[in-house]
Amino acid sequence: MVDGSLSSVPGNESVVAAAAAFALTTKQTHSETELPIGAQILKQMIACACGQMPPGLVTDISAALFVVWASCGDFLFGGWLTDALGGDKNGFPRRSTTIEQKRFFVCELLAIEDETAPAALRGVPVDETSGKMDLRRFKRVVKAFCGGKKVGK
Repeated sequence: MVDGSLSSVPGNESVVAAAAAFALTTKQTHSETELPIGAQILKQMIACACGQMPPGLVTDISAALFVVWASCGDFLFGGWLTDALGGDKNGFPRRSTTIEQKRFFVCELLAIEDETAPAALRGVPVDETSGKMDLRRFKRVVKAFCGGKKVGK
């Protein structure tokens, strides 16, 4: 351990990854309204995809979100995403977005079957050949939730 960090110890990659995931998940302030850092990051990325950044960056933001999901898994990413989206009609990402739409988005994005959703809303199918971790499907879901293509002003 030359530099005094865990990352320099051989075989401790999983310890470092677990510590990083814990740090991103825990609340960093004493306020109950504050989101964990992981949820804050996802919220800002979704806000960027929904119009705070140029429309052409939606696919790049989707790809970055996909990497986070692939790295963290359903449970951690889904928790952050649910926290980031917040409650019913709370103004994020749009004033009119309902809790049902947010739940549907989370389920579609993570390719989880939502038993509470009406059959007509069970949209983007998981391709049998590429499976759940399909970047193209993931990007389509993000783009649909964030409003699709934006027309220049």
